[in-house]
Amino acid sequence: MKKVMVLTAVAVLVSSLAFADCHEGQKMKKMREFGEHRRIERERPLLTHQILSELDLSEDQQDLIHDYRTDFAKKKINIMADIRVLSLEKSDMFRDKDFNKAKKKVEDIFQKKVELEKEKIDLREKIWKVLDKEQQEKLEQNCSFMSKPDKASLHGDRKKSGCR
Repeated sequence: MKKVMVLTAVAVLVSSLAFADCHEGQKMKKMREFGEHRRIERERPLLTHQILSELDLSEDQQDLIHDYRTDFAKKKINIMADIRVLSLEKSDMFRDKDFNKAKKKVEDIFQKKVELEKEKIDLREKIWKVLDKEQQEKLEQNCSFMSKPDKASLHGDRKKSGCR
C-alpha cells in the first residue's frame, strides 16, 4: 500500500513538473516576443530632474518643458501600442505562413519606430528652444544633449549624469 502511494505521489510530482515546464516555455516565448518593446519603454528620460534643477529654470520654462514631456509621453504610449498590435498581427501572419504580408508588417513596425525617433528629436528641439543661451551652454557642458551618444559614451560618464 505504501509503495502505491509513493508511486502515485512521484507520478503526480513528475507530471506537475512537466506541465510547469511546458507552461514556463510559453511564458518565455511571450517574453521574447515583447522583449524589444519593453526595452524601448525602459529608456531613460531625455533630461533627468537633477539636470533640470542644475539649469535654474524659471517657472514658465518648467511648465513648458513639463507640457512638452507629457505630450511626448502620450504620443510614445500610442506609438508603442501600435507597434505591439503590428507585432501581434505579424505573428499571426507567420502562423498562417503568409510571409509577404509579414514582411509588410515589419516595414510598418519600423515606420512606427522611425516616427518615435522623430518625436524624440522634436522634443529635444522644443526643450532646446525654451532654454536661454546660458542654460544651453550649461546643458552642453553637462552632457551632449543635442548629439546622438555613441556606445562608448553610453557606458561612460554621461550614463551617470542622467543626460541623453
